[in-house]
Amino acid sequence: RYEVKPFASLAAPLVQAPLFIGMFFGMKKMPELYPVDFSSGGLLWFTDLTVPDPTYVLPIVCGLSFLATIETGKEQMIDSSPSS
Repeated sequence: RYEVKPFASLAAPLVQAPLFIGMFFGMKKMPELYPVDFSSGGLLWFTDLTVPDPTYVLPIVCGLSFLATIETGKEQMIDSSPSS
């Protein structure tokens, strides 16, 4: 009646998952493979890319940008959904 296809919403994440996992593990190994390049290749306050961010600025900025993306797209989702 409503032509709902629940598995269609899972198609994009399932296609993206292997790419994400591969990039995650590849980037995780990069400091071990190129330690000299990563110890002097950063900028601003994170000049040594082999150590974690001591100020936690990058995780906070990442979280805030994710929240901003969700909040920005919220209005579009509300406008595009059919009214009940």
